[in-house]
Amino acid sequence: MAASQVLTTIDQVKATAPDLVEDVPDATLTQLMGDAHVEVLGDGFPAHIIVGDEDIGQEIREQAERYLTLHLLTMDDESGRGIQSEQVDVLKTTYFSKNMQNTKWINSSIWGRMYWKLWKQYGKGDNFNFIVVQH
Repeated sequence: MAASQVLTTIDQVKATAPDLVEDVPDATLTQLMGDAHVEVLGDGFPAHIIVGDEDIGQEIREQAERYLTLHLLTMDDESGRGIQSEQVDVLKTTYFSKNMQNTKWINSSIWGRMYWKLWKQYGKGDNFNFIVVQH
C-alpha cells in the first residue's frame, strides 16, 4: 500500500499566513505539513465529502492540513508550552493542568480553531485525539 501524499503546499501555507511563516525555513514547513497530514488522517477526515453534486473531500483535507500546519507553527509560544499566565514582578508562571481538555490546546490559536471547526463538521469521533506533551 502506497503512502498518501501531503495535500497542502508550502506556497499555500505561505499565502495563508505570510507574516507567520516569513522567517520559517521551508524544511520546517515541510516537516510540519507532514505531521499535519498524519493527524488529519488520524482525526478521521474522509477522502470523499459530497456537497450537492461535488466532491470536496480533498479540498477539506487540504484546508485541515494547512490550518493544522499553521497551528503547529504557533506552538512555540507560551500556550504551546502549556503556560496559562505569567507574572513579571515576583516571577510567577502558571501552567495549564495536565488534565486540561485537549480542546484548550487546539483552541489556543485562530488556526487551531479553524481546524477544530472543520474537524467538528467533517471529521469523525466524539473525542479530539491531540495530547500535549510537556517537555
